[in-house]
Amino acid sequence: MKTLNFSITNPKVKLTTTMLLIALFIFVACDDKKDVPPPQPDTTPFPFLKVGNEWEYELYDVITSGEGNEFNSLIGTSLTRITTLLEHPTDDKIQIYRTTREQGIVIFTEHFGYHTTEKYWSNVWSPNFNLPHILMYWDCYEGQTWYSDYGFDLEVISMSEKVETPAGVFDCIKIETTAWDGTQENISYINKKYGLIKEVKHNLDSDKKELLQLKSKNF
Repeated sequence: MKTLNFSITNPKVKLTTTMLLIALFIFVACDDKKDVPPPQPDTTPFPFLKVGNEWEYELYDVITSGEGNEFNSLIGTSLTRITTLLEHPTDDKIQIYRTTREQGIVIFTEHFGYHTTEKYWSNVWSPNFNLPHILMYWDCYEGQTWYSDYGFDLEVISMSEKVETPAGVFDCIKIETTAWDGTQENISYINKKYGLIKEVKHNLDSDKKELLQLKSKNF
């Protein structure tokens, strides 16, 4: 009777065993991948709101000559930096960022945030963060209006405004903010990727205008 050799040293057995092990490894690896969720797309609104981001702005007085022409007189520069991500005391859908704004040797502290469900960007003025001044909705549209409880009406004037600054040319959303008491009118130019690019503040009582425009950024 012929004896079959099933020894692991048998070349045929060795090759067959190796192929079976490889097939088993591939099967297990593929099966494991079924339990791994696919990577989710980045749906975070307002990508410029990240700790460490900085904007340097130029500040100007807008002066009107006797002939009605306007020209800009440089006041100085201002550096805005996002320093900390805070926890909202009651709503985990709102992300709050502490922002420092340095103008000369004076440092201001502000809080900006966004609502992850309704997707709006806001300047949070109230101490407990429950009364935001909404600067822009992520899915805004031309002609959209809303109001702020701090006494302002806001309107989207244009969805596509080319704005040129020392930091470059940006496609911006133009938003007009008007005070209820008729004393202030601001025009803001916001880019969805980089944030505030330019702003003109007009005090209607004194007819004084100030211009803020982006000089540089670190992202």
